[in-house]
Formats: sequence, C-alpha cells, structure tokens
Amino acid sequence: GQRSAQGVDGQPMIDRLLSELQEYHHSTCRRRAEFRTERSELNARLVRLGHELRSEELMGRDLERRIETLEAALQRERAEHEHLLLQNAASDDVAIGTSGPLTADTLVVDCSKRIAAQVQEDADLLAAYVERLPAIRERSCRELLRSRLREAGIELATPTIAKDGRGNETLKDNISGESGTALEVAQLDVSGSGPLEAAVLNESPELPMPLWGNKQWTLRSHLDGARCLVIDDQLNAMVSCGEDALVKVWDTSPLWRNAPQADELEPYATLRGHTAPVFALAYRQQDRRIFSAGRDCNIRVWHLPEAQTHDPYGMHLTVQQRSLRAGLLLGHSDSVWSLQAHPHLAYLASASADGCVGLWSVEVEGLRQQDAGAMEASFTLRPPTSSSSDAQVSLPLDLPACVAWVPSDAARLLTGYVSSRIAVFDVKRGTQVLELLPATSHASRSPSNADAAYQHLLCTTSASCHQVLQFAVTGHADGSARVLDLNSGRFVATLSGHSAAVTSVCLDPAQGYGLVTAGHDGFLRHFDLRTGLCCQELHLHRPKYSEAIHSVCHSKRMLATSGADGNICVLPASEQGLMRNVEQ
Repeated sequence: GQRSAQGVDGQPMIDRLLSELQEYHHSTCRRRAEFRTERSELNARLVRLGHELRSEELMGRDLERRIETLEAALQRERAEHEHLLLQNAASDDVAIGTSGPLTADTLVVDCSKRIAAQVQEDADLLAAYVERLPAIRERSCRELLRSRLREAGIELATPTIAKDGRGNETLKDNISGESGTALEVAQLDVSGSGPLEAAVLNESPELPMPLWGNKQWTLRSHLDGARCLVIDDQLNAMVSCGEDALVKVWDTSPLWRNAPQADELEPYATLRGHTAPVFALAYRQQDRRIFSAGRDCNIRVWHLPEAQTHDPYGMHLTVQQRSLRAGLLLGHSDSVWSLQAHPHLAYLASASADGCVGLWSVEVEGLRQQDAGAMEASFTLRPPTSSSSDAQVSLPLDLPACVAWVPSDAARLLTGYVSSRIAVFDVKRGTQVLELLPATSHASRSPSNADAAYQHLLCTTSASCHQVLQFAVTGHADGSARVLDLNSGRFVATLSGHSAAVTSVCLDPAQGYGLVTAGHDGFLRHFDLRTGLCCQELHLHRPKYSEAIHSVCHSKRMLATSGADGNICVLPASEQGLMRNVEQ
C-alpha cells in the first residue's frame, strides 16, 4: 500500500520532468534551425558579395587599363605637338632670315601671339554670324526637334487613345505597351475538323499560361540593330548578332542572381570575323557551336566560349579569337537571311537571297579551321504562276526568307518564301512534299489583276515548328501569323493584331500551346493556341526607320527580343504570373 502511494505521488514529478525535457528539446531544435537559416543567409550573402567584389575588381582593372591607354595617348600627343611647334618656329625663323639658337621663351611668345590672333579672328567671325540672326526666334526649338524626330521615324513617349472595333476608347501607353483590354480574340478560321484542332486548339484551357514582363532587363552593347538571338539555358549563355558585323556572347547568370545593375551587363566575348552585317544565328547544343551568317555570304562556325575561362581583356586576344573559330562554310552568292540547326542530326539549313535553300553537314571532324566546308545539297523553286512551264523556267528564282526543321519528322524542312509560298522538302529523298499559299482575307481581298501584288504583301518572314505535333506557325508581312497543319497541308487559323509586319514567331518549347509573335510595330504578343486568344501584349522596342523587333527567342526560362534600336530585352517568366484563359 505504501509503495503504490509513493508511485502515485511520484507520477506528477516524472511528467513534469518529461515536459521540461521536451520543451528544452524543442527550444534546442528551434535554435538549431534558426542557426542553420542564419548560416545559409550569411553564406548566400558571402557568395553575392564575392561576386560583387569580383565584378568590381574586373571593372577596376578595366579602368586602370583604360587610364594607362589614355595616358600613353596623351604623352604621344604632347610629343607630337611639341615637335610640330619646333618645326613651325624653325620654319618662321628661316623665312624671316633670323639667325641664332631657338629658346623656350621665344617659342612661348610666338605661340601666345598665334593663339591671340586666332581667338580674335574667331571672335570676329562669331560676331558677324550673330548679326545675321533674327532678334526673335521664328520657330520653337522643341517643335523643330519633334518634327525632326517624326521625320526620322522615332515615336515620342506620349499616351495615345485607340478605338477598338466596337467604338470603345482604350488608353495605350507607348512605354508599357499594354492596352486597357485584357484579352483580344484572334481571327480564327477553323472550318472543318482536323488533327490540329483536336490536338491543340481544343486542348483543355484549364492549364495556366505563363505571363511575362514582371521583370525586364535591357542589354545595350550593339552599335547598330540587333538581328538575331539564341539561348542556352543550361550554360546560362545568350548569343546575339547585329548589323555592326559582330557576334556577342552574354552570361545571363547575374540576371537570375538579382545582381545589382543588371541592366549594365556587358557581353563577356565578342566574335569578330564578318565583314558585313550579320543577320542570322544558329546553335547546336550537342557540341556547343555557333553558326552566324549575313550579308558577306559566308557562314562562320564558332566555339562557344566559357564565361569562367574567357578573358575579354587578356593580353592574347588575337590568339583567343583564332581558337574560337571552328570553320567556314562557303556556297552562297548572296546574303544569308536564315539559319536553322537540326535538333537531332549534324545538319544545318540556310536560306539565302540567291534563291537557294542550302543543306550543310556540320560534323565536328568535317569542319576544320583552315578548310572551308561546301554545300551538300540545295533546293530552288520558281515563283508561283499560272503560266506555262516554259514561261516559268525563264522567271527568276523565288527567294527563300526563312527555314525551320520539323522536329516530329527528321527529314522534313519547312521553307517560307518572299512570294508568300510555304514549301516542305524531304531532304533525304531530295523532293518537295508540300506547297501552299495563304488565302487572302475577305476584308482586304484585291482585284484579280492585283492578286500577285497582294501575295507579295503576304511575304513569309519567319517560321516555327512544334516539337512533337505535326503543325507549324508562320509570320507574314501583313501583320498576321498563320497556323499550318502539316498533315492536311492547309492553314487552319490566322492570328492577327499587329499593325506592321510580323518578323518573328516562336512556339513555347516547354508547354507547346503558347505562341509568341513580334513585329515592326514594336509589340510582342502572346497567344494561347488552345483558344486563339491574345493573352498579353508588351511594347518593348522603339521603331527605327520603320523597323522595330527583328527576332524573338523563347526558351524554357526566359524570353528575349532583339530590335532595330540595338537593344536586347530579356523577360523572365513571372513566378506568380499564371492566369487561366476564359472564353469570351
């Protein structure tokens, strides 16, 4: 009985000890978690500060080298200036007939006299010019500046009021580019049921669409218009080319680390070798090689430099440039407008203004730095005409504007022409398997004698093929993008909305039902192919001589555009920017 009483009395003490031990254990675990969190934050801060310190050191070295270069230039200029002064003073003494050695005092006196005479002459000339000016300004300088900007094709950043088809006014800002209406229905022509409608357009619209524009970085390095872009997400590398005949390689990792002054990011490598503007780029991720081509008719092959080992300010820049050159492809006789590397095989397709669609073998063993590769095959077509075959042979070649491989069929190559024709070639058999022309719309149908001129307005500018399904999207000069079903060989949808030519189209490589179009109106439009709706509209580039956006590249992590203003806009996918399309 006594033992049971003692057990009953000692039970609360044991419970209290257990609760204290549990509380101590919880507090220890909490402190340990806080310590780990604080340690990870400090490590992340240390890494960020290390990167900032390294960038500051690189900037300091760059500034020191620039200062040394400027000092050397100043010393040379001073030496040349003193030499010229001595020569002028000696010539004056010889002309006057004076004799005797020259001294520093005489040189200083002569120089001061000449400077005073020049200043007096400039003052008299300025006074005479000022007398001719009217006392009252006839025209405002601001109005004159605005007129000159309008003549140059530069739009002012002022809000404009636009009217939709129902007469409603919407305020559109030229900076952000997003109109007041949230969604805009595209003009769809889905008459008849086909594989494309069942596979894509009628796919479940419940899956969200990513939004862009939450953040935006503008990269400025090209001295003229930037024409093309390619992106490697695994290496955090982006390659751009432009009309300044340069190919630049960018390291995009600082953008994802939220590094300060990301807009001031500079390319870590510049590839030089072209003698004319560069219009097209292609990239093979398997062997990390870059292909570039342009107005000089040559296709140059480069090794992608690594950001960690490449030194843009090293002592052996010429040796570095030579080591990056991987080969040269010769065969075209005019400008090369488009390049496309095969997604699986070591082949490259090109479209040139000489009328040829070229096929190149880009095996690593076959390309050497000292040897020039030759074209393996070429495809040419005559412009579409209703005349006889004899008359068609006399016509010049139809000019290809863009090429795109069909990933779902390794032997198919889609080509868009200036005459608005779309052709698909079987490169394995060397035959043409599909040819069609976009139909004219009822709203803008031309008379029968002007059908050829209107077909020229439908010039194909770009093309993009789906990674899995048998369909492609083409951009045209009439401001529309058209969806092509490769199985049935017909256009099944027309996505409109641009007020100028659509210069670039790109399908979402991750989801497959998103389409991004860009044009010379400076706008980027994001479509949902399942519903045919425009989900987003962004104004990214300002026009220059009636040109704005030249290229758009859609990767799995970001979206990048290059424009005639020489800028490159990078847009990451918004983390919380997922929306659901609702049919209106």
